[in-house]
Order: sequence, then structure tokens, then C-alpha cells
Amino acid sequence: MSRVSDFIEKVRSKPEHVRVRYVVFFVSLIMAFMIGIWMISMTHHFKGITSPQTKEAVTESIESWKEEIGDSPTLPQINMEDLEEESL
Repeated sequence: MSRVSDFIEKVRSKPEHVRVRYVVFFVSLIMAFMIGIWMISMTHHFKGITSPQTKEAVTESIESWKEEIGDSPTLPQINMEDLEEESL
């Protein structure tokens, strides 16, 4: 633990522009590490999506939604010529 304390004291004794470099370096290092963990976890999370069972389930859901939408009443069609006549 004293090595970490010694390093912190050494950095504190440096000029401000050098301390900023240390901060940028360590923040970038930690951020790269966190992004790496995030990317690994996302690849594991999305592995199951490409399975054939998942694709089939999604296709069935889309087809059922299309059938439901097809049964619903349609919106009335608006004729632009009628609108122009009404506005005159």
C-alpha cells in the first residue's frame, strides 16, 4: 500500500500540466477497460438472437402482427383535388 501512496505523493509534487497528463492517461485506461467489459458482455447477451429458434419466433410474431393490422379498419383516403376545391 505504501507504493501506491508514494506514487500519489510523487504525482502531487509534479506541476499541474503533468498531473493532468496522469489523469487523462488513467481515465482513458479505465474507460478502455470498462468499454472492453461492456463489449464482451454485449456479445454474450446477443449470442442467442442469431439462433434459428429465435429467428423463427420473430418471424411468427411479425406475421401475426401483419394479420392483426390487416384486420383493423383502414384510414380514409384523402383526395388532394377535393381539398383544393374546398379551400377555394
